[in-house]
Amino acid sequence: MELVLDWRRQDPPGRFLRKNEETNLWNDIGNELAREKTARLLRNRFTDDERAGASAGSKRNAEADAPPLPPPKKPRAEEEAAGPDG
Repeated sequence: MELVLDWRRQDPPGRFLRKNEETNLWNDIGNELAREKTARLLRNRFTDDERAGASAGSKRNAEADAPPLPPPKKPRAEEEAAGPDG
């Protein structure tokens, strides 16, 4: 429920809506249904990520296998102050 309440406290507030097909208007679904839908979404997402990680390697593993980044370049002012020999 905390996640739902945090979402609703945003500025502008987050909402959980369902379209009423008769009136064609969007209505708030309430905190309990929002909590159920949020929990289901997170469960499904977690399960999907596990499946993807098991079959194709997880993103974290791919990042761990990536080569290290080169050191940052010196700003131009430092290069000019150092002169041509460094």
